Amino acid sequence: SKLHYDIINEFGRFPYRNKVLGRKNTTKEKEYLKSTHHNFFNI
Repeated sequence: SKLHYDIINEFGRFPYRNKVLGRKNTTKEKEYLKSTHHNFFNI
């Protein structure tokens, strides 16, 4: 979907998968995750 494309385009990855994959969020990703609520964040 366009939303997924926009996320990858901005961050180069899906920030909401970082915790599951053992990656640290960047400051920009942390702000995005705090301000955005999509159903696909519930992994």
